[in-house]
Amino acid sequence: PNFPPPSGEPTHGGTHATGSFAPRGTGAPFSGGTMRLLWGSGSSPCNMPHTPGKRSLRVGVGAASLGVSTHAAPHHTTLSVSFQLSQGPVPLVALLDTGAAESFIDQGLVNRLKIPLTLLDHPVPVTSVDGRPLMPYPITHRTQNLRMTIGEHVETLHFLVIHAPTTPLILGHSWFRLHDPHISWSTS
Repeated sequence: PNFPPPSGEPTHGGTHATGSFAPRGTGAPFSGGTMRLLWGSGSSPCNMPHTPGKRSLRVGVGAASLGVSTHAAPHHTTLSVSFQLSQGPVPLVALLDTGAAESFIDQGLVNRLKIPLTLLDHPVPVTSVDGRPLMPYPITHRTQNLRMTIGEHVETLHFLVIHAPTTPLILGHSWFRLHDPHISWSTS
């Protein structure tokens, strides 16, 4: 199936989804209509609307090589993070993608780290702009809440589970809206 993006929105370089992604039993489905996921083609965070009342997070960005290696093109912006798991801290590299509607994690990484999953109330069909489904199609699971650190900052969040072995961890638009990070593009 092909789910066209909302009218008036760009369609270059991305994907989109329709549906809800609340964990089973919460009764809190996503009510935003169409979810668009733009992989690596998002706008600069400085163009994102400011969310009043949200705490800002200052992050340093650039190429990092801790934990899982991503094979993303060098123009992608990455961030060193660490998951606090039962086996101890696990250093990882997250792709910062303002065009991805949510935060995502690769199924292979979930399996390797034995991260518990939660079934979504409603599957989320995700297709690329050319209509090809992203796997798994539709998305049916998210991680349980995970404790993640970025430098001295600690937060709890979950990730939708997809097949993305070359980019196993993606912090998307929802993460940017929550933190309103200050990113210096010139100094990384």
